[in-house]
Amino acid sequence: MISHVSMRPQPRADGWPHSSWQPLPPMWRVIPASGKFDIRTGDLYATWSELVDWVDEVLALMPEAADLDSLVRRDPWPCWNLLCLGCRTQLVDGDEPQCVLRSPDRDELARIALAQGWRGIDTHWLCPACVNGAGS
Repeated sequence: MISHVSMRPQPRADGWPHSSWQPLPPMWRVIPASGKFDIRTGDLYATWSELVDWVDEVLALMPEAADLDSLVRRDPWPCWNLLCLGCRTQLVDGDEPQCVLRSPDRDELARIALAQGWRGIDTHWLCPACVNGAGS
């Protein structure tokens, strides 16, 4: 039986969502054919169209890349994003603020969030603006 799960955090009786961790669909992973398939290997793409766009870009810049062997698989692991429970801001890439970070590795996202000034208590996280009282 397939069940559809809302990606929105559902509020608890006290008004707080259960968690800042937002589940997302598994990502597409590209790894060298000789590489191992695990949670920390390869390049990740959120959608098939993002992966195809990347392949097109690589082939336009390096036509010889068409001869390279790679493996493309859908991750068996769920993917995650971190949501500020104060202002609903998503964790983004510090170098590319328009790029929402997502990963199957929650520890990796937590390290990035802490480095950007986020603060977490258990599964509840606040962005730097809310930590400093400037969030909405």
